[in-house]
Amino acid sequence: MKGTIGNSRALARRKRKICLGVIIILALIFAGSFSKYGMENKKILSAEANNLNNTDTTVKEDHPEKDMPVPEKRVIDKSNEKETVPEKNVPVSKETTKPEEKPSDKVNTNVNTNKNKNTDVNTGEDTKDDEKCSVSDPSEENKIAYLTFDDGPSSNITPKVLDLLKERDIKATFFLVGYNAEKHPDIVKRIYEEGHTIGNHTYSHKYDKIYKDRDGFLGELKQNEDVLKGILGENFNTNIIRFPGGSFGEKKKFFREVAEKEGYKYYDWNVSVGDASGNDVPVEKLLENLKKTSKNKKKIIVLMHDLGTKKTTLEALPSILDYLTEQGYKFEQIK
Repeated sequence: MKGTIGNSRALARRKRKICLGVIIILALIFAGSFSKYGMENKKILSAEANNLNNTDTTVKEDHPEKDMPVPEKRVIDKSNEKETVPEKNVPVSKETTKPEEKPSDKVNTNVNTNKNKNTDVNTGEDTKDDEKCSVSDPSEENKIAYLTFDDGPSSNITPKVLDLLKERDIKATFFLVGYNAEKHPDIVKRIYEEGHTIGNHTYSHKYDKIYKDRDGFLGELKQNEDVLKGILGENFNTNIIRFPGGSFGEKKKFFREVAEKEGYKYYDWNVSVGDASGNDVPVEKLLENLKKTSKNKKKIIVLMHDLGTKKTTLEALPSILDYLTEQGYKFEQIK
């Protein structure tokens, strides 16, 4: 009896050991699997983290050109499109409600001809140099300066500009705004009678009207033509124009093409005194801008303004003329 009980107890202990052994083995297997799974999970998470770190999450802002409406049927050639600073309407003299011309960081001269080609003066955009234009081409020895005055006439600045030019027997080009010409017809007549060139700078100088579409653009030019004819007579004609803000950039390609097809010659500038940046720009700064932008150039078209608010431009004009003369420039007018 005792032997049977002892055997039973021994058998029970053996079963417990076996069960314990199985449990330990299963625990080890499970632990190994968990460890392997954990390592794989760790590798996956690490890889995803690396992918996130290597992903370019920079958001590039889109800056649409808001102030230049795209006309209907406009085709944009992006092969030589350049980033430009959007033009903004800046208030000017109390004599007019039009916005003042926004200065451009780049100064150049596009000259259109009747054959729909442009002559490049220095670094003009979309230009060709295989055709003569009405701005004469200087030789290596000659340096030519074309003085241009925009946005006038004004009652307090333009007559004094004319006085200075007359004293020195210099002819210039005045790009007149029809709105101001209507108010000062006698000054328009004086500009014409003293032999200066008169160019068309649109009637209102308001970008939203001028660059709305083809009809708006041509309508502004035609309205100004009518004003000038009303002052100077029906026989007066000019096909010389300057775009408000300049003809620069891809945004105005459409309007450049319209101007060409209608037989206009448009002129920008490759030198600026910088008086479009504000009123009362110090004389010293105007001279500095002139010297900087005219450096190493033989043929220059100089941008200045004769609005009523441009008093320092008038004050700087004698020094501007002196400097250009000292540098060997001969003065001519655009024809």
